[in-house]
Amino acid sequence: MQRDRLVRALFIITGVAMVAEGIINVLGFPWLKQVLHGDALMRGWMASAQAVGGLIGALLIGRVSRLVRPVYLIGLSGIVLGLVSLALINVTALPIDASLWLPAALLLKLLQGVPIMGLFVSVDTLLQQSVADRYRGRIFGAYGAISALAILCGQAAASLLGDRVGLVQVLNWMGIMYLLAGVCALMLLRGSGARWHAQPAEPAGVVAELG
Repeated sequence: MQRDRLVRALFIITGVAMVAEGIINVLGFPWLKQVLHGDALMRGWMASAQAVGGLIGALLIGRVSRLVRPVYLIGLSGIVLGLVSLALINVTALPIDASLWLPAALLLKLLQGVPIMGLFVSVDTLLQQSVADRYRGRIFGAYGAISALAILCGQAAASLLGDRVGLVQVLNWMGIMYLLAGVCALMLLRGSGARWHAQPAEPAGVVAELG
């Protein structure tokens, strides 16, 4: 990790993005209930919409990666994910009728699934391709530990600040963290020699990846 610039960059990108994952893990359902006045059934529809978006993203990622370098695929996926997430969290502020808030949220949730795959699957694939066999177990062990720690940091921040600052305000930081992950990718992966050695595989556990 200390010697390889590419591995360090991928750890940083994932760490930033996983903080966002921790925030939405804690505040996602309270936001749905308090802001959109949705129920458990709506929560299921939202999860399904994101899973459908993930399936679409999984189908597209192999084709797109043939045309787009990893730096741009990962970076633009993070930026698009951040923008879509901000639009979703602030859907009640969009210039649309209140009766359209829930349908708009479902559409945005579906759209959110596509760049999720572009970001996380691409990072996982690039990391696997960039690490020698003899180091891969240790690197992925550290990668999982840092991801879990970043999620925990996001969960702790959301738990402490959700009531004090406000759900929407804290969840906006989720979108900002995704944007930051994309910007980090564009900055840190450029010039790092990141290249696809094979096309990113279409993941078997798409729904699990979407959290």
